[in-house]
Amino acid sequence: MITIKFSHRYSKHPINVIDGCEVHLIEVLNSKFEDLSDTFKEYDTKLYCGGNYALPKNGDCLVLLFLGDGPILGTSELFTTVRRSTPAKEQYYKGLRGQKLVAKIEFDRVD
Repeated sequence: MITIKFSHRYSKHPINVIDGCEVHLIEVLNSKFEDLSDTFKEYDTKLYCGGNYALPKNGDCLVLLFLGDGPILGTSELFTTVRRSTPAKEQYYKGLRGQKLVAKIEFDRVD
């Protein structure tokens, strides 16, 4: 099964979305970093351990929509991730729509 890597644990991750779980990629949307609302950027980049991941200020991006297991058996929760876009990345991620992927979540180190 294909793996999707998250460089951090984010507040946006549903409680049951943990390292090694399956997530369902349901859509890939084209956008630009500068067109994303401040509210969406805050939601998408808020780190579980505090602070925010820094997104680029401009350029093409892809907004990936996922479903992860919800807190009640048989339910799902929607979450997103934003990735820098290139023609190859767009083709790759759009080719994965509808598939389940294994989430690889790196945990924030506390030094």
